[in-house]
Amino acid sequence: MSIGFDGLRGGRLLVLLFVLLPFVSAYAVEVSGDCWGFWTADNNPYNVVGDIRVPRESTLVIGAGCYINFTGRYRFIIDSSATLLALGGESDSIYFLPQDTVRGWGGLRFINADTSYLSYCVLRWGKVYRSDYPYSKGGAIFLANSCLRIENSNLSNNQAFEGEGGAIYSRGLTLSVHDCVMRDNYCGFGGAAIHCWRTRVVIENSEFMRDSTFSPLGFGNGGAITIYDCSSATIVGNTIKGNFGVLGGGILVTVHSNAFQVTLVSNVISYNRALFSGGGVALLGSTANLCGNLIYSNSAGSSSSSGEGGGIFCAGSYLTMVNNTVTNNQVTPRGEGGGVYCEMGRSELRNNIIWNNVAGYIGNQIYQCLDTTVFIGYNDIQDTVWPGEGNISLDPLFADTAAGNYNLTWVNYPIEDSSKSPCIDTGDPSCPPDSDGTRADMGALFFDRRRLGIVDEPMPVDYLLLGSYPNPFNEVVTIRYRNLRAGPVRLVVYNLAGQEVAALVDGFRPVGEARVVWEAYGFPSGIYFVCLTTLSGSRAARMVMVK
Repeated sequence: MSIGFDGLRGGRLLVLLFVLLPFVSAYAVEVSGDCWGFWTADNNPYNVVGDIRVPRESTLVIGAGCYINFTGRYRFIIDSSATLLALGGESDSIYFLPQDTVRGWGGLRFINADTSYLSYCVLRWGKVYRSDYPYSKGGAIFLANSCLRIENSNLSNNQAFEGEGGAIYSRGLTLSVHDCVMRDNYCGFGGAAIHCWRTRVVIENSEFMRDSTFSPLGFGNGGAITIYDCSSATIVGNTIKGNFGVLGGGILVTVHSNAFQVTLVSNVISYNRALFSGGGVALLGSTANLCGNLIYSNSAGSSSSSGEGGGIFCAGSYLTMVNNTVTNNQVTPRGEGGGVYCEMGRSELRNNIIWNNVAGYIGNQIYQCLDTTVFIGYNDIQDTVWPGEGNISLDPLFADTAAGNYNLTWVNYPIEDSSKSPCIDTGDPSCPPDSDGTRADMGALFFDRRRLGIVDEPMPVDYLLLGSYPNPFNEVVTIRYRNLRAGPVRLVVYNLAGQEVAALVDGFRPVGEARVVWEAYGFPSGIYFVCLTTLSGSRAARMVMVK
């Protein structure tokens, strides 16, 4: 049975019409073949009895609370220039589930589709096999030259047994994932949760747990996420925990050209395991910026393999690390680089804490091959004071490592004594200050005086940055700030190296809220800091540009 409205095929007012048109039915329906128009919860359940296809240049809108029940391993295909809008709500999700969880269902297949959007959706037990070729990848979602944004959704227990992307596989154009949960997904060859190839990808504020990839052939790279030959990838604010892969227990990034760039910002990457290298993160032939990440308790190697880079494995790459904490990672007794392993390429480490990592053979904290150029400045690295300006080797005084709390402590604040972590206010002075207006700390979690309620002076609101939009942004970003006292204002953008790249405001400004647009054409993708300075002090915030 096909459900559709011919007059609405290809229309772009479907979301509005969905709200306005009454659509009432008191019985469940069986669906297969071509479908377009509107589905509402009044027809629940939608029993899928054959492959579904949203035809060319058509749109299907699925409303909140719909239950799509796959009676067999049928596919849901979104065809060329077609659109799927699955618009669930916080309390009434949309469910894509199989009747038989052992056999599963064939997943959503986007083939040269128009931009589609999934929100508050649950996709579980999508399963594909080699015999499903060309759809043998992406257990729940397969993207080919398509654009998809997915938010606030749960993708769990999906499998691509002999392919890539246990939950999501993307090849070409764009994938944007926000505030999602991905757990217990599996694939044979890489990226148990997400595998992206030649895709522009953003993954933000999502959770990846217990995703695993492994093949008897020795493949299985990128336990949770694999980024392969992508033009750009931004991975921000995610929790990546307890995943397993052969190379890159949490994340694998590999490209064939250093022109491509990946940015990892403010992620918590922990308890992941790699059979060979890169317990937390593996970087191969890439240009990578890591900023503000907490990488701890990851491991690499096994009883039969040596293991390299318990926290981070970097080979043939250009790596920039700023304000990361890499701690309590390990490799096997014959392994190298318990914290960070660098081979070939060039690495720059600034304002990091690399502490209490263990390598059975050599390089507990950092292992640097002779063919690698490494600049290290203003870091706290255990075992020895590493050559370079500002480096120390002192106990960072974490709050509670047993509980996974790696905040810096200062018990007798504001008294300058031994209770103050040596990593507080000792970062590179050329870097933008922390958000509480003080000199940059070392590590991912700065000591925020505002949270103590006993700052030297109350945080004045006349120089508060109200934020930047969008963030991440694509070459053009709007920055908002408020000034309640007339006087000189300076708003400057810095790059990761602490170099000023743009002065947006420099002079007297009256009272009031202001918006400033930065047109960053010609600047490379990556992390930037916007710093606002007034008579009252300074405030800084991170921005991420993705082209």
